[in-house]
Amino acid sequence: MSNGEMIIGIEYNKPPMTYIDNFDDLTGFDIEFAEAICSKLGIDIIFKEITWSMKESELESKNIDCVWSALTVTEPRRKIFEFTRPYINNKQAVVIRRSDNSKFTDAKSLSSAKIAVKSSSTSEEALLGDPYLSQSNYTTASSQTELLNFLKNGLCDAIIVDYTLAKFYVPNNKSDLKIIEDIHLQEEQYAVGFRHGSDMAQKLDNLFLNMILDGSLTTLSEIYNLYDLYSPIILTDYDYIMDNGIIIIGYEENVPPMNYYDKNGQLIGFDVDFAREVFKELNIDIKFKSINWDEKEIELNNRRIDCVWSALTVTDERREVMKFSRIYMSNRQVIIIRKMDASKYIDIENFSNVKSSAVAGTLGEILIKNNLYLSNSNLIISSSNDEAIKMLDNGDVDAIVTDYTIALHLIANDYKNLMVFEDINFGNEEYAVGFRYGSDMTIKVNELINSMIIDGRLEALAKKYNLINFYNTAMKTDGKSDMNYIMSKGELIVGIEDNSPPMSYYDSSGRLMGYDIELLTELCSRLNIYAIFKNIDWNKKEAELNDKNIDCFLNSQSISEENYNNIDFSIGYLINKQVVVIRKSDESKFTNVESLSEVKMSAGHSTVGEELFRYDPHLLKAKYMASSSQNEAIAALENKTVDAIVIDYTTAKVNIENDKPNLMIVEGIILQEEQYRIGFRVGSDMARKVDNLILEMNIDGTLATLAKKYDLVDSFIPLKTTDSKYIIGNGKMIIGYYGEYPPMNYYDNNNQLTGFDTEFSKEICKRLGIEAEFKLIDGNVKEFELQKRNIDCIWNGLNVIEDKSSVIKYSRIYLKYRPVVVIRKSNIIKYTNLESLSTSKITAEFNTPEEKALKKDKYLSKAEYISSSSEFKAINDLRNQYFDAIVIDAISARGFIDNDYSDMMILDELTDGEEESYAIGFRSGSDMTTKVNKLINDMVNDGTLELIAKKYNLLENYKSAITIKENSDLNYIMSRGEMIIGVGVNGPPISYYDEYGELTGFDIEFAKAVCSKLNIDVLFKKIDWNKKEEELNNKNIDCIWDGLTVTEERRNYFKFSNPYLSNRQIVIIRSSDASKFTDIKSLSEAKLTAILGTISEVVIKEDPDLLKAHYTSSSTQEEAVIGLNNQSFDAFVIDYSAAKSIINNNNDLMIINNIRFSEEQYAVGFRINSDITEKVNDIILNMILDDTLNTLAKKYKLTDLFAPVKITDASFIMNKGKMIIGFDKSNAPMTYYDENGQLTGFDIDLAKAVCQQLGISVEFKEVDWTEKETELKNRNIDCIWSCLSITEKRREIMKFSSVYMKNKQIIVIRNSNISKFYTVESLSNARVSAEVGSLGETAIKTYLSNVIFQGFSVPEDALIALEKGHTDAVVMDYTIAKYKINNGGFSDLMIINGIELMNDQYAIGFRYGSDMSKKVNPVIKNMTLDGTFNKIAEKYDLLDLYSNKNKSSNIIIRVILFLASFIVFITAI
Repeated sequence: MSNGEMIIGIEYNKPPMTYIDNFDDLTGFDIEFAEAICSKLGIDIIFKEITWSMKESELESKNIDCVWSALTVTEPRRKIFEFTRPYINNKQAVVIRRSDNSKFTDAKSLSSAKIAVKSSSTSEEALLGDPYLSQSNYTTASSQTELLNFLKNGLCDAIIVDYTLAKFYVPNNKSDLKIIEDIHLQEEQYAVGFRHGSDMAQKLDNLFLNMILDGSLTTLSEIYNLYDLYSPIILTDYDYIMDNGIIIIGYEENVPPMNYYDKNGQLIGFDVDFAREVFKELNIDIKFKSINWDEKEIELNNRRIDCVWSALTVTDERREVMKFSRIYMSNRQVIIIRKMDASKYIDIENFSNVKSSAVAGTLGEILIKNNLYLSNSNLIISSSNDEAIKMLDNGDVDAIVTDYTIALHLIANDYKNLMVFEDINFGNEEYAVGFRYGSDMTIKVNELINSMIIDGRLEALAKKYNLINFYNTAMKTDGKSDMNYIMSKGELIVGIEDNSPPMSYYDSSGRLMGYDIELLTELCSRLNIYAIFKNIDWNKKEAELNDKNIDCFLNSQSISEENYNNIDFSIGYLINKQVVVIRKSDESKFTNVESLSEVKMSAGHSTVGEELFRYDPHLLKAKYMASSSQNEAIAALENKTVDAIVIDYTTAKVNIENDKPNLMIVEGIILQEEQYRIGFRVGSDMARKVDNLILEMNIDGTLATLAKKYDLVDSFIPLKTTDSKYIIGNGKMIIGYYGEYPPMNYYDNNNQLTGFDTEFSKEICKRLGIEAEFKLIDGNVKEFELQKRNIDCIWNGLNVIEDKSSVIKYSRIYLKYRPVVVIRKSNIIKYTNLESLSTSKITAEFNTPEEKALKKDKYLSKAEYISSSSEFKAINDLRNQYFDAIVIDAISARGFIDNDYSDMMILDELTDGEEESYAIGFRSGSDMTTKVNKLINDMVNDGTLELIAKKYNLLENYKSAITIKENSDLNYIMSRGEMIIGVGVNGPPISYYDEYGELTGFDIEFAKAVCSKLNIDVLFKKIDWNKKEEELNNKNIDCIWDGLTVTEERRNYFKFSNPYLSNRQIVIIRSSDASKFTDIKSLSEAKLTAILGTISEVVIKEDPDLLKAHYTSSSTQEEAVIGLNNQSFDAFVIDYSAAKSIINNNNDLMIINNIRFSEEQYAVGFRINSDITEKVNDIILNMILDDTLNTLAKKYKLTDLFAPVKITDASFIMNKGKMIIGFDKSNAPMTYYDENGQLTGFDIDLAKAVCQQLGISVEFKEVDWTEKETELKNRNIDCIWSCLSITEKRREIMKFSSVYMKNKQIIVIRNSNISKFYTVESLSNARVSAEVGSLGETAIKTYLSNVIFQGFSVPEDALIALEKGHTDAVVMDYTIAKYKINNGGFSDLMIINGIELMNDQYAIGFRYGSDMSKKVNPVIKNMTLDGTFNKIAEKYDLLDLYSNKNKSSNIIIRVILFLASFIVFITAI
């Protein structure tokens, strides 16, 4: 890990594990698996081909770090390798030619055959260990690939190879080879082999388990057709814990009454007793481990604990990283104050400027940081509740925010001088147990919790700890909310009838699969609860539901009319119809519904099919025989018990296609259609919750993808919808607004809602033919209201904020403004400009552009600032003289002043930066913006919007928004809020119509992603490819984005973006003509085609040989392929990108590999001189660097064409010729300014030397250390190089270089306290400080959890506080402490000798996934070897840390001298 890379030894020819594919890329299960693991480790990966027989020596000599290439675990190898846990089962397989199928049937039949095996392999061991095969005439080969060639060329009769390899080369029964499945040779397992004794194997084991848990390893096994070999080794979290026989529970120390130590030092509390009771039932040991609460997720993920059981509150953010048990306790956050201060606080506003505290990583901390008023307080982070309460008791803080449960216990038992400030309600919360994300342990734990609830044990426990009220609130089920009942138990029990493909069935590996299963699993995943599937008697489903044995049923069985009164159904998710199925032999006999009269028929009991026999006039005449299920009806038809059956179309389709070819659907009979729905209990509110999720999954494409997977596209198409269809289908648009914002929305004298936005929205809805319904909402939760579909849009002076674009889809902008400063007219003499306000009291609405503008202004930022909850409150507080000035948007300012606030005036406009904009906010991904933008543009063109703007005195703001800058393509496109993209739709994979008739493909998805980042709509327009330049220049389209090849000639008509795919022209022919057409010359007399207007045509016309051919153009790709197949053409010249897709779908066609035309590149074509190109280029670059484009290329199998244009983080930095390095100026001797103001330090010199070796310049940029990760992610810097310590938490967001220096966290005290503080224990209850966000802070929370912690922004401030006696000790880096004491003027301080809290390492932090470490690491290594590193370390007196040589510390001498002087002093007295 310190090297920052893992060198992996592999063999290249081991498909599907490690091999070179047809595009010369190294790939395979092991390759992708290793890449995923190294990505999680945050280290580089290097694959090195090795000679297999030399793998042990390669490992021992450290030429490689491990062997990861289908390495079989054997007992002899265990003495050489340290194996990880197995990840794939394997066995040796015997492969023969299919033509010898009858000759070789078992091992005995091969006893005299010629068999080939790989030398020194498990296949040779298997042969020699078999009594029959060992008698064969066997030979060896050097590789498994060579074995296959032996067999194919008839050099042997059979080969023995890995079953994984055999499956790869024998994918189906059409292959020329065959696996003899009845020969069972030794079974084995694959694992990764490290050096014997390596601790890296255990590290990988934990990551393996996490990949099993999150499903990523399952997905990988399915991609490589290895699930049957992978599934036996799947270990669930429950299995893992139970196999260990112990569960490790993470808890935060001293959280009474949940967990705390009693007077005898015993750990007790509600959670402690609760956990012990639960796991006693499971008969496993239990271990409680104290953890740093801020690191709980990392502890869980790295398997240092198995769950968090310590007053853990359930939140949506935590649901994304944890799996919660059912809830067991209610709670809420409260503020604790000293009783003596009670009169100071009337409401929450009084807490704006106090000193507050909360424990790091708790909801209390989050609440303080995000609450309008508490965010203005001076927050001091505590490491524990004990520390926080002591600081409050000692007067170091004025208030703390913590759990109500904890507050009551602490006040009642130890702190009677404190009190809860009861007048503030932050809302209810709930406690649950937190397991690893995806863990199945919750299923068993929930079962045991439910048992304790039923038998009263949990209630008794709540009474014991005086928590009965909190317990009763959590357990309260009034019988009215089914949703609360289901959510509180953390699981949804789904009743199914198995074996109903494609909806629910077991696959060959025993997995429960199907459309319904995946649908419910995804629904429950979005609810963060478990889906538990339970087989039920379908005839008793209502009873099972009402008895609460199940929560719903979902088997896509059609439901009869009578059941609708007994069940509450969700909205539909698939269309189904009833069909008549007969035997194929009766095809001529039964052709219509009339022909079914008097015949024997059947249907599943209680289905719509059965119901049809009661009222259909023709089916009424049939001889009906009931079947217990649709599957039984199918069996009755096959057994000729009946002649026809009526069943669901989905069931009929899959049975006939898969294993019932003797049956058929009578196409001419059309019976009833209905929708598949989920059935809940009557009156259940869960049905409505699920409705929203089904709708969400419909709109976001999840259901469409599922329908494709299970071949149900035709059943889903009628229900497929979009956000606009949903809104317009409802006949109204619910518009969210959050108060009066004149002139945008306000109530007139008649109490009617009016204003610019009100009239604007009504006119839009009128043109859409729907009603406008206005709903007052809380502006703080507007995104939540939108997401939950309580509203359809936000239309209330909504600012366009780039950070919100991931949750809000904005319309085109329609008004622009700048923030202004408003004062009372009475203060016009006092406040004449912004500078005069620098000592005033000022406010702005919390978390708005106005607040940001205020904080950026050089004068206003000096003023005393307190945020306001709204502009309305701000202007009222200004009138009441609570503030001297407010910053609000200019539109609101004029609205207020023109209406009721004529005593106010605008002092000045804040002109720094761009203008702010108003737009309408829709749900993320909504297509409603497309419709609304068109109507806005219509209203702009017909003058309607201008009239409304004039009416409300907003003409200037309106014109600013719609005015198009001359010659600015960017402004023209952005002002319309849409980009019209010209496409030719020439076929897959670039652009084509999918099964739903929707335009898709690489370029289509790429364009959508770019426009999403631009926050504009994308409109695709099919154009005549020959007229693309004309379409562009006439502004009928804004660009061409459809496999457009860059040529010098086209540069005269287009301004191209940066290239995003490489390409070349190739020739496709029929495989049967392979010997006829081998090169260019052989095509000179052939019949050629290409798509009209493409580069392929140009290639034909410019090549001297192809020019002689008989050329006919084709209008489409499809036309050309059809012509090639029916021999109208002999060859087809086309882009390689499209050819790959054609070959994949047409086995009779092939590419002539000997013909290679020159390489080309695809780019987006804009108008000449367009200024939007630069904007698009920036986005393309970011999409390349963040791997988005690579992921898209993988999806469309274009990675080989993407690779030549791919820009990595290293190439990005190297191409611009400089590295921007983020640093902290306070980290002497690593990064600091010397007495001459020059930037210097070890890291500075090292960075300069490294960049010089790389041939690039270096730019140093000072960063806020708490924002360093954000600076890195946003590419404001390229790396962090400023004594950056490696931590597990940072590995999840950064890519580290190799370690270049060792360091340690030490404790600094005053010299005068040398006899007081000399051990960790002596610091108990001391005041200890560290830099916020540093490893020192982590060390305190880990090893000094019982001290009183105070964080500082820079180490120097902490040392000053220590020197002045405001704190007792500082935990910090040894490098910085040593320098500050020796050179920085802190000679009164000293390092406590012998205490090293944490050994850590310095490395350079690059962006997550960056490959720049591969450039830097070799340079650092060479500098180590050539002595450069030594010289820099010596210069800054850091040779001991660099060379790892222990120098004697002068601290001991100082201690002796101090004690000696102290003795002399005492003697003198």
